[in-house]
Amino acid sequence: MARQSVHKSVIIAALLVFSGAYVYLSFTTPPQPAAPGFELYEPWKTLIRISFILPIILSWAFGAFAVMYLTAAAHRAPGTKVGRMFHLLGYGVMALIMGSWVSTVIGQVRTNFLERGSVLDVASTVATNYVYVLFPLVGFALIYMASTSRATATQEERRDPSWPAALLLIVVLGALWIAIIFTNESRQTSTLSFARPTYYISDPLIILTIVTPTLAAWLLGIAGALNFSDLESGGAPAMRKAFTRIVHGLLFAVFNSMILNGLLSAGSERLLAAGLAFLLVIIYVFVFLATVSYWMIWRGAKDLLDQSYEHQE
Repeated sequence: MARQSVHKSVIIAALLVFSGAYVYLSFTTPPQPAAPGFELYEPWKTLIRISFILPIILSWAFGAFAVMYLTAAAHRAPGTKVGRMFHLLGYGVMALIMGSWVSTVIGQVRTNFLERGSVLDVASTVATNYVYVLFPLVGFALIYMASTSRATATQEERRDPSWPAALLLIVVLGALWIAIIFTNESRQTSTLSFARPTYYISDPLIILTIVTPTLAAWLLGIAGALNFSDLESGGAPAMRKAFTRIVHGLLFAVFNSMILNGLLSAGSERLLAAGLAFLLVIIYVFVFLATVSYWMIWRGAKDLLDQSYEHQE
């Protein structure tokens, strides 16, 4: 019980620290020239910032509390397959949340405080891109491990029926994403004064260290969510509903990662050419999906804990 309390305290402290850093960095931005077509009066800038900050912090809170509920559920079944499942699922969600925390803070510093083209700007851009790769890869890998930790003999004989569907989806969406990347003329350099290169690194490194692990992360995330869908068909109605929410939340998390990577990979020229209204709509869709995703996982985890979930080994 004491260990569980420490975990909660650490998660809440991290949530408060990163949320505070995000708010502080957002409202201490030094004045900067705006790109043509993106000029706004200061009150509108403040309103837009708030409309981003509030749902993002809310999504972080949902994710953090989901981790705490999943950890508590794991402690109710120590030494069992279901306990391991909840632990791994909680660690996976925590990795996704941490990735959002770290990338957001680095992104705020890079965008608002670093000179374009400087050594620190290049380093922070590369670091941010690898945060987008590493944390989802670890998170979705842990979630997939959680989805297989309770496999029965019958499920093992079926040899993971989730893989073909997940692989087909990744092939289609991955091809679209790769096309977006390599038609982005500003992936290494940018000629616009208001823009930054997307990656700075060479094309082989983009394929090896960005594309490949990201596609693997998406594949693991979708396969893991589909594996968990097996739990929607058994047990009490409340349990089925709880796992349905978790499955939908995980799928939203994967698709949100796809949207984010597609947005980042489009390149400054195309984003600026799309116009402010279009860009705001895409960002609001991303923020909305992130909030809904972690809300679903949180509600599902809370329902499982409230129902004192018991798994039949």
